[in-house]
Amino acid sequence: MRLFYTYTVAGHPFRLEIPASFPIDELLSPYLPFKGMAEGCTEPIFTLRVEKDVTHLRGKTPGQLIYRGDIQPYLWLYRNDANQTFGFSMTQREPDCLLSVSPSYREGELHICAQDTSGQIAFALNSSLMLLYALNTASKGTLLVHAATVEFEGKGYLFLGRSGTGKSTHARLWLEHVKGSSLLNDDSPILRVEDNGSVFVYGSPWSGKTACYKKCRAELGGVVRLSQAPLNRIRAMTPIEAYASLLPSCSCIPWERKMADGVHNSIERIIGRCGSYHLECLPDKAAARLCAQTVKAI
Repeated sequence: MRLFYTYTVAGHPFRLEIPASFPIDELLSPYLPFKGMAEGCTEPIFTLRVEKDVTHLRGKTPGQLIYRGDIQPYLWLYRNDANQTFGFSMTQREPDCLLSVSPSYREGELHICAQDTSGQIAFALNSSLMLLYALNTASKGTLLVHAATVEFEGKGYLFLGRSGTGKSTHARLWLEHVKGSSLLNDDSPILRVEDNGSVFVYGSPWSGKTACYKKCRAELGGVVRLSQAPLNRIRAMTPIEAYASLLPSCSCIPWERKMADGVHNSIERIIGRCGSYHLECLPDKAAARLCAQTVKAI
């Protein structure tokens, strides 16, 4: 017996088809606030079908290896004549699971091992849903961004930066020292450009180590790139700087033309709509206050 579940993130619904034996609410507890079809929608943007393989996947080669990431968790990409297959793993030895994707990206089939633990299954499901979401929404004015996000006075503010820069730390400083601010997402918020040009930032089921899974949105107030420094200093970026700052933080497979074009188009519309800033900072109260005062005033 198989069961179907529908989730909606940033207004985009997607479907999961999975064996009934899977404790889905336990495996995907961060997705619980996002259950259900979006109002006014009738079709999901993609469907993920999950298959439990009796035999182990180790040693299987679903095609020619095109790419292997160098940052954990590791992404693998294989190609053959029919489709392309992605792999996900926590080590560089070989993929722990395999996700076959149709040419349109709208159908995905995830193969996991019957021997996998619940933690391994949750990792495979989450990685597959996240990738399919990014592939299918990039052409719909939607970006999956690696950032920490706070909401303040009805606006959402994104904090970008390389791993270890202090995005989550800066967000926490806002919560402690900027009265009225709240955490919207701590790792992977969604940016969506609406038909009228307005830009909103949405919560998502993907929030890193912090359990912050909110089905809500706020109009984008600004984007701030952080860098560590011995002082606190902030300035507005030029459009070119803003573009170069946001692009590396967006989920994108550069050689997937449709996806890449969608990401570039959305970034251009976003930076033309809201302020972008570079904050050189210390991890202190003064940095949070300086940032809040600047992005709110301009």
